[in-house]
Amino acid sequence: IVNCLAQQGSSLTLAFHGKVQSKIKDLLQQMEEGLKTADPHDFSTYTGWTGIALLYLQLHRVSSEASHLQRALDYVKRAMRILNGRKVTFLCGDAGPLAVGAVVYHKLNNNTESKDCVSRLLQLQRSVVSPDNEMPDELLFGRTGYLFALLYVNKEIGADAVDERFGVRVTTRWSRSGTPSVKYYYLLHPTMLAELVRPSIDYVRHKRFRSGNFPSSLSNESDRLVHWCHGAPGVIHMLIMAYKVSRSEQCCMLHFYS
Repeated sequence: IVNCLAQQGSSLTLAFHGKVQSKIKDLLQQMEEGLKTADPHDFSTYTGWTGIALLYLQLHRVSSEASHLQRALDYVKRAMRILNGRKVTFLCGDAGPLAVGAVVYHKLNNNTESKDCVSRLLQLQRSVVSPDNEMPDELLFGRTGYLFALLYVNKEIGADAVDERFGVRVTTRWSRSGTPSVKYYYLLHPTMLAELVRPSIDYVRHKRFRSGNFPSSLSNESDRLVHWCHGAPGVIHMLIMAYKVSRSEQCCMLHFYS
């Protein structure tokens, strides 16, 4: 919006734009200084080097400055050198650096490295779909986090970057588990709604407490937590997305009472 108004010749906006750019520069300098003492082994998107790469990627998106894209590359390469294979989610595991790396290389027109990142990302699905893996289904540490990485790559690179069969393979194993975050990201692919997602959304709706809240997990019947990640506030996102896709009145009305 600032850039748009600036192009229309608003002197106030131009001055404000200059202040914003100056502040961003100052904050980046502070961040870079602080990173000198950061955990060298934290490659995560959540708290580590990939998160910094994602920041510079977003800065490049809004500024088109090549230096920001180069910094994104520097940090995501650092992250990919220390992957440990213990987690597979976008925020806390190997999927995050590989997904962000694929996007950064794609924007640099290095299709060979981008495809290599995608290939390594898809190899992680073996552990995700394994029946012996006790991985949870939620976003931060679970299967939804891996699904998000696949969706992120397709959104940023193109719908054919990751074959949708990989997403189906990952989600069919737990599509009826009643996990709202799974449903939310699944709903970003509306062609799958009728067969796999709608029955699960109906199941979640019927788990609502009389208070309007939802259980934090299927095994927990305590009406105590009301967080974005545990309870009604998180379920609202799923219900709104479900309404956008299906125009279901049940979803529309329910989120007002949550």
